[in-house]
Amino acid sequence: MNDFSVVIQARLSSTRLPSKALLPFRGLTVLGFLLSRLLINFDKSSIFVATSTNLEDDLICDECVKYGIDYYRGSLSHVSKRLLDTALHFNLGNFIRLTADDPFIDPLESILPLFAYATANHMDFCTSYMFSPTPNGQVCSFINTSFLHQYSSVADPVFKEHIVPFFIDKFGSSCRYSPHLNYGLFPYSLAIDTVDNFRSLLNLPDSITLKTSYSDIKEFLLRMPISQFNSSFQGLRDGAYIYN
Repeated sequence: MNDFSVVIQARLSSTRLPSKALLPFRGLTVLGFLLSRLLINFDKSSIFVATSTNLEDDLICDECVKYGIDYYRGSLSHVSKRLLDTALHFNLGNFIRLTADDPFIDPLESILPLFAYATANHMDFCTSYMFSPTPNGQVCSFINTSFLHQYSSVADPVFKEHIVPFFIDKFGSSCRYSPHLNYGLFPYSLAIDTVDNFRSLLNLPDSITLKTSYSDIKEFLLRMPISQFNSSFQGLRDGAYIYN
């Protein structure tokens, strides 16, 4: 049983930006960039992709094979079941949930601190989602597989589609992870939710690479006028989130 694992939700049927996981991005694809960034710090045996059985997601599987990453194919519409089935299939005791539209998430500054916090406090669920000051694009969640299995029969449509908000509504601030970094006011979105997000991240300079930390990206962007970055902060502020 893996002590540390990452499960990435990925599909090509996103409504606001279709096929975003495989859009060309900085010489790779969005998913390829994320996998490459994770592989700098994590062994490929600890990284898994949860995709769907839809025919179009064959291309997600092909991308996983390219990087030597194991994947599981499950329900398209029942996202929480897809996550659970992935964890059970690979015998994961717990895992960090990521989405494929966060290519710049930082393994050392965002993922590992949350994992350490959750395990040290014996938590079944812990997330930085929707808890200020975590910026969009650096959000992740810790989920215990046995805990998730307890909710497998829940018929609530929110649970099926939006597992993290479901648990936040249920447990409130007790599941909160407040990042150890002082993120401060950071209106720039590093997630690829919309066409504008995607174009903004494409326009980042070549000096920002797979190895660039979130702190260094932040320092660069804070010197750039937000109008120049073309951030979709308004959509982020109004709660316009996208789910995989």
